[in-house]
Amino acid sequence: MTASRTVAATCALCGLPAGGECPSQTFEGCTRTFCCLGCLNVYSILSASGLASGDFRDSDLYRESLRLGLIATAEPDLPPVPDTAERRESVYQLSGMWCASCGWLIEHALQRERGVVSAQVLFTSDLLK
Repeated sequence: MTASRTVAATCALCGLPAGGECPSQTFEGCTRTFCCLGCLNVYSILSASGLASGDFRDSDLYRESLRLGLIATAEPDLPPVPDTAERRESVYQLSGMWCASCGWLIEHALQRERGVVSAQVLFTSDLLK
């Protein structure tokens, strides 16, 4: 199946707004829309493995993926890091990333952790700053 472009309200995987033009694909006779190609690709993998059948957002897998930060949600209710807090910068070598969406996922998950001010993944050089 090939991805097509359509307008939708929310992503079939993460439930976030899918404003503007967004990718869509038909699974088991039902067209699903996504906020980004990353969500479409993850849903495709889950669908091929049989894990995205029915209403995926009612599954234990979905709830655990939310808890782990693997699927995007609204911003967490973490207190902001005070301006007076000590800040340190670290650079890490990463491995195992397959695409830029892997980098985005790592950034997003880290930014949901208490005390992390920012996270930047440089996909082409396998670095995390």
